[in-house]
Amino acid sequence: YASDEERNRNKQALEALIRALPERSLRLQLRFEITEGTGDLLDRHSRESRNMSSILHSIDEQHVVAWRKREGAGDYVRHLLHAYFIWVRAFTTNRLTSNGSTR
Repeated sequence: YASDEERNRNKQALEALIRALPERSLRLQLRFEITEGTGDLLDRHSRESRNMSSILHSIDEQHVVAWRKREGAGDYVRHLLHAYFIWVRAFTTNRLTSNGSTR
């Protein structure tokens, strides 16, 4: 985990980025999610194993059992932060006036 200083620095950088967004032409959508488990990763691992060695196959089976046990205990938790920058084109289509400035 990050230290307090690192979290504060990241927070300030994100805040500066958000303050720099044009108010009307760009929108920011944040989504924070917490996922638990390995999904179908362990099933795919077993299904796609191409190892012919019985010793390595046995080791893999032991690993999968241990991974499933840890998954059941809630050890595989991920925090995901998604940031979507949505450009609103209707607000950015300015026309040039005769003297070259935008209106």
